[in-house]
Amino acid sequence: MAHGSRRAEANADLEELACRVRDQGGYKIVEVSYLELAEPTIPQGGRQCVARGAPRVLMLPYFLSAGRHVTDDLQVFRQELAAEFPEVQFDLCPPLGLHPLMTQIVLDRLLESSEAAEPRLPAHFRHLIEILESMRKRKAMYLGKLTIEAAVHYLHGFGAGCSAAGLVRDPKTLEVARERGWDAGALHYSEAMIRHGLSVDEAIDELIAIEIEAIKRAAVGLD
Repeated sequence: MAHGSRRAEANADLEELACRVRDQGGYKIVEVSYLELAEPTIPQGGRQCVARGAPRVLMLPYFLSAGRHVTDDLQVFRQELAAEFPEVQFDLCPPLGLHPLMTQIVLDRLLESSEAAEPRLPAHFRHLIEILESMRKRKAMYLGKLTIEAAVHYLHGFGAGCSAAGLVRDPKTLEVARERGWDAGALHYSEAMIRHGLSVDEAIDELIAIEIEAIKRAAVGLD
């Protein structure tokens, strides 16, 4: 049950969601309905569920919070449908609200917007960042049990390391990798991170994150 819109595109989102719930949730009967501005209305949707043989109807509000529509209007519809079909159980579900997954949805949308706002990097810079991200996710494969000093030296010779490992074959990407060097302060910085309580793995993660940001800045001419 959603509010409804005069825009067909907006209502189509609910229909697509209903299809996914039907396919992924194992519910044989899934009907959409709208509070206003579109059909089927909520009473019509409830009646359609009954007509299709549902002994129990779960009325799910596709609303973010328990405002007036959820607490008052939808409850009235539930009561009216229950009176019309006494042999069927009608239950009003909670709105989407502060479901634990809602936080992740919000964070995902924020991340999508942040990434969309970033300038499009040239392919060789993107390739280099992808390799670094892969190294960060799979340190055991690429960095093993290196000490932080060995990891810094590995990253310092990143271009040569990539070439030797066959990770990069594109000449332009190799050129950029060789140009990206660690200054003398990188080792001291990493040692300081460990002294402040970071593990070697955490320090390597931090170093790779710093290098990725440096590559991004270089790609847009800020370094």
